[in-house]
Amino acid sequence: MLINNSFFFFFFSFSFLFLLIYSVEEELKRKKEAIKKKLLEKYQKNQEEASNLAHLKLELDKIESGMVTDIAILREKIDKKDREVTYLHKKYKNAEEIYLNSKKEYEKASNEKIKLTEHLSIIIQENESRKAAKLEELLHQLDPESTNPTWLGFE
Repeated sequence: MLINNSFFFFFFSFSFLFLLIYSVEEELKRKKEAIKKKLLEKYQKNQEEASNLAHLKLELDKIESGMVTDIAILREKIDKKDREVTYLHKKYKNAEEIYLNSKKEYEKASNEKIKLTEHLSIIIQENESRKAAKLEELLHQLDPESTNPTWLGFE
């Protein structure tokens, strides 16, 4: 009976060990399949994301190419306006200089005219005074007794 017991023990041990190995193998197969399934899902998800990223990159490139064109056009317009502003600034400065010189010449001529007019007024006034004195003298020579000159409107 000892042999029978050892045989049964061995048989049960072997069966148990076989079942244990089989269950471990089945568990490993399930885990392996689960890992394969997850990897496949992740791969598909990565492929979708890569496709989406490629689409987004194309859209961004379209936007940037339009923007690059717009920027180039604007830069060209800005350069053109800069040249125009530079030209107009020089023209303005020249006109301002001409204006200031003309203003100085005008003021100088106006001042000279005022001085000449004042001088003429003084000369005319002096001449009129001399005439009046001369007329007074001539009148006195005509009528030495007259002390009241009637020709001046005094009575």
